[in-house]
Amino acid sequence: MSLTPSFFSGGGRRDAEQVVVDDLIATENMQLGHIVRTVIGDVTGVLAKAENTTNNVIGVSKFDVSSGSVVEVIQSGIAKVIFDSDPTTSDIGKRVYVGASGVATLTPTQTSGHYIIQLGYLIDSATPKIVLRIDTLHKFS
Repeated sequence: MSLTPSFFSGGGRRDAEQVVVDDLIATENMQLGHIVRTVIGDVTGVLAKAENTTNNVIGVSKFDVSSGSVVEVIQSGIAKVIFDSDPTTSDIGKRVYVGASGVATLTPTQTSGHYIIQLGYLIDSATPKIVLRIDTLHKFS
């Protein structure tokens, strides 16, 4: 039994490298590595691709899923992530941020009304993989 709290009760498990929540429904098609957020009032589901315009990021999709399907969400540990542009070996160790449309970026936003949300740290540029450490650092006004 995991003592690590998840965003929603139940449906979670701890693998060797990850804490995964696996009973949430997608509101749209997602790919392995998309960053996901919660949504309110959608009849299809409770998860959508994350944006840096809201601060409700909960993790990374573990598999490709279709709208209306169950999403396994990695909340802690190591995860493959989709980037807006391919990172290089010189980027290893850098902070990774939430960008637009569920993808990660190495450049934090500076747009008014947007959040700088740290997703974690890059550990592998070829795959690419990160160590998750989700934290809202700042909201631009």
